Amino acid sequence: MRRNYKKILLLTITAFGLIHAKAQNCTVNSGVNRTICINQTMTLNGNKNGVFNTASVWTQIAGPSVIIKNPSNPITTVTGFAVGQTYTFRLSATCRDGIRVFDDVRMSVVGITVANAGADILACPGSSALNGNAIANASSAIWSVESPSPNTPNILTPTAQNTTVNGMIAGIYKFRYTVYSQMGICPAKFDEVLDTLIFKANAGRDTGFCDTGVFILRGTSGSTGTWTKLSGGNATIVANGSNTAILSNAGSAGSPYSFL
Repeated sequence: MRRNYKKILLLTITAFGLIHAKAQNCTVNSGVNRTICINQTMTLNGNKNGVFNTASVWTQIAGPSVIIKNPSNPITTVTGFAVGQTYTFRLSATCRDGIRVFDDVRMSVVGITVANAGADILACPGSSALNGNAIANASSAIWSVESPSPNTPNILTPTAQNTTVNGMIAGIYKFRYTVYSQMGICPAKFDEVLDTLIFKANAGRDTGFCDTGVFILRGTSGSTGTWTKLSGGNATIVANGSNTAILSNAGSAGSPYSFL
């Protein structure tokens, strides 16, 4: 801040040797330098003290042009500012004794990138790729896994926009992509992505059954899926579980069936 409100003592020596002293009788204060987020309100918090000949007034002395809503009010807002810019404002007035006083304040503006963790993922156990959006405005980002989780996987490079996760088992994971602004000025932004890992389909080996009307189809242990009859006689699937199905009315011996 640049200030010009220190007491000034004026000395006048008369023809008779008398000395008259007169001190500056007012001050203004523009407040402290600040950095704000682009989605916050820019407010000039000035104040004044003493006896004035003129009202205090705000003016802009540096930075791209903006609008001071009420220049004659020591406390006022500013609109039209942009990310990455620094603005300097001056609060000035004239004291009753005619001395001009002023004080300057700098306001800087930072931004933050809105987080995007990408589309939900469907994959097989093992590893998976996370793809967040690129960040700007001197922001930073980090990936994390939310609880509950099937296990604790290894995010290879948590601070990278795009990274790989290893050590995943079957189940549903929720990963969070959190973006932080420069100096932590703006509230953090985050987005989440669901990563569902399922086993590869395995219907088991071909097999034969004795003459029976009901038997069970069983897929990969721990998997989730749906059984469908592709060909064969009059047998019907009467119950479909997460990885098993019950088949009835299988027909006479020798009737071949195919199931998926």
